[in-house]
Formats: sequence, C-alpha cells, structure tokens
Amino acid sequence: MSLPPRNPHTRINSLGSFIPFAHEDSHGSSSRHGSGSSQRSPPAGRRSSPSAASLTTQEHGRHFLANSPQYLFPWDSVEAHSMDLFHKAATLARGGGRARIHSAPLRPNEHLRILDLGTGTGLWVVEMADLYAGRSEVWGVDLAPFQPHLIPSNAKFQSLDIESHWLLGTASWDLIHIRCLNGVVRNWPSLYATVHSHLIPGVGYIEHVEIDWTPQPALPGGVGSSSIGGGGGGSSGSGNTPSSPCLAAWASILLNCMDRTGRPLRVDPAETRLALHEAGFVDVRQDTYQLPFDRRESAGASASRASPTSASPTRTRTSLPSLSSLSSPSSHSLSVFPLSDDDDEGAEDGNDNDGSHDSSSPSGRHGGGVEKWFPRAFDLWLEGLTLMPLLRAGYDLDTIYRLMADVRREVADPSCTASCTM
Repeated sequence: MSLPPRNPHTRINSLGSFIPFAHEDSHGSSSRHGSGSSQRSPPAGRRSSPSAASLTTQEHGRHFLANSPQYLFPWDSVEAHSMDLFHKAATLARGGGRARIHSAPLRPNEHLRILDLGTGTGLWVVEMADLYAGRSEVWGVDLAPFQPHLIPSNAKFQSLDIESHWLLGTASWDLIHIRCLNGVVRNWPSLYATVHSHLIPGVGYIEHVEIDWTPQPALPGGVGSSSIGGGGGGSSGSGNTPSSPCLAAWASILLNCMDRTGRPLRVDPAETRLALHEAGFVDVRQDTYQLPFDRRESAGASASRASPTSASPTRTRTSLPSLSSLSSPSSHSLSVFPLSDDDDEGAEDGNDNDGSHDSSSPSGRHGGGVEKWFPRAFDLWLEGLTLMPLLRAGYDLDTIYRLMADVRREVADPSCTASCTM
C-alpha cells in the first residue's frame, strides 16, 4: 500500500516506497533498486544523502551486513518495510491514537541538537527534522547507510558503530533517541555512559524504546504505565500467559538464542534502571503500552534526564504524571504518512513541542491505528527476527520455518488475544 506524496520531492520511505540497500548481484556488480528519486534535483530545504556502499551478503534469501557478523538481522528492503510499519504503529500507540514521535520535553525557543542511534531507515530523523525545522539539527547514525536519498537540510546521516569509541560533541545534545537495539548492543552500561556524556547536563534526555516479545494477555484499555522498575512490561513479567502457545514458544526460543550471543533481546526493567542510574541519569521513567498481535490498540517508551555534572546523588522518580502532562499547551501538528501542507505550520514558531499530532478520529489521519499497523510490521519482521539467531543456535531450517508458520497461523486466528509490550 502506498499513500500519495505531498509533492514529488518529500516522500521519504513512505509505505511501499523504500530505498533498498545496494548489493552485489550474481555477477558481482553493484545494483540498486531504488525509487529513482536520486535522479531528481533536491528541492529547496532538502539535500541528497550519500549513496550506500555495497556491503551486504545474501543468505537464505535475505541480505545481511557482510562486515558486521555480530548483527544477526537482515539489512534489506523487507526489513526496511517492517521498520517503517513499526515506526507508524509506535508513534500512534505512544500518542494514544495521535502520531507522537517523541516523549521527552524539549527546550522551547532554543536551537536543538537531536541524535538517533541505530537509525535504520532514518524515518524518525526525517520526521524530527521536519517537526523542528528552522531550529534544530537532527543526526542519525547506524552501521551502514540505509537512509532516503532526499532528506531535510537540517538532517544528517553518518555510518557509525555505536559500540566503538565515538565522540559527536560531548555535553551538546538535547535528546538522544534509541529504538529496538536490544539484540544488537552487547554492553548497555557502556553505551548509556557514552550517551550521558553527550547530553547537555541537566537539560538533555535519553529516550530508549524497546519491545518485550514475550506474549501477554490483553489488559483493560490496552495501556499500562509504571516507573521503570515498578513491574510494568519486562520479560520477567507477571506470569499471566495468554492462550497463544506458538507465540509463547517462539518468544522463549528466540530470547534464549539471543541470550547465548551475549546481545540479549529480552527486556529487563530492573537491569535497565540500574544501568541508567549508574550512568548518572535521574528522573527515570517507563511508559508501557500493548502492541497487539490481533486488532486492538497499544505501544511505549521511556525517557530519562541527564543529571548536572555538579548534581547531588542520583535520584530516580518512581511516580510520574501521564505523558499528556509533559505536553506543551500549544503543541504543533505532525502526521506521519504523509505530511500535509497544514502540518508544517507552527513548526518554527519557537514554542515547545510534544511531538504529537491532534486528530478528531481515534486513530488519527493515518488509515488505521496500532491494531492495524503492528500486525503488519510483525508479519514482515518475523523471519528477520527468527532466522539467523536460531540458525546460529543450531536449529535447522525446516524447524525454523515450521515454527514461523505456526506463529503466523496462530496470530491469524480470531481467537488470538495476545500482545507484546513496548
């Protein structure tokens, strides 16, 4: 499915239109199956991003980063599609039916520096750059380029291994965003410490979003919220297992396989809280939302503030107001797919922005809510999540594909009421 672009030059990785990674074909030559947008002249305010190098290898019908064997997940157009579908689901879910791309409060009337670690397709960066056009610079970094050809003039993408030693301007960032890097990062305490050193003391925020793939039963209202150590969401869970044995078996096998790699995929709120605390963060907060495998609403995120360098011992907030209380009274409009001319108005007026878009419909103007978009994302994500971790752990292909078929069959059953959480 593809939605009409706002104009020929501002369509950035919308549904059905991806910029797949360049790869070697069977004759060894580099090929790209893009949308052709690189042949257009960038419009005012946008510039072309660098071309991707030929860095992938093909295994079992999927493309993987050749020079990053520790990264077990595909790097191809199917993965890009799932990332963008999940981005849409997550922004709707955390906004309660409105598109909300961040939760951390940002300084009003100030020039903002925003960094996205493990940016993937770069859609979050592009939307943040558009949302704060005129008063921000927004960077996205990842192992290899996989971003759009045309990007806002205040956006920048760079290849970077975030687990290596990196310096991108210490004490200079307002917000550092991380999403879905469990299973990729080996040393979270070290990464949190590096992030802390890059945030403006007393002002900057880290926002870290992860999915707990362990299936949970539906909760009343579809949303739960708690402090980061308070028992909400986490793989330790409450023990309330939904009647979804195939999903439960898949999640257990996948999480155990990833544990063996030293790059766990499971969510551990207590461990995360401790690592953030030791890195120097205060006001730690967790918001937990459901991501339905069937047709309900849901999603979530966490935000923490960097402590001043002269701060007294680190504090952790254990009870916080809801997300809506963090919003400025004069929020600006944003729609994820696509942007309309009206949605840009007010993005440069200097007021604080809660990263949300108001709409009179329950699911915003997006052609459906989380209950529509997350199941689609999961269907595409399933193979990429499962294939290489289980192969590395010694499972054979037949077993892996039977497991995935069982999961898809169970999720398609109308009686399935399972959710994961984020």
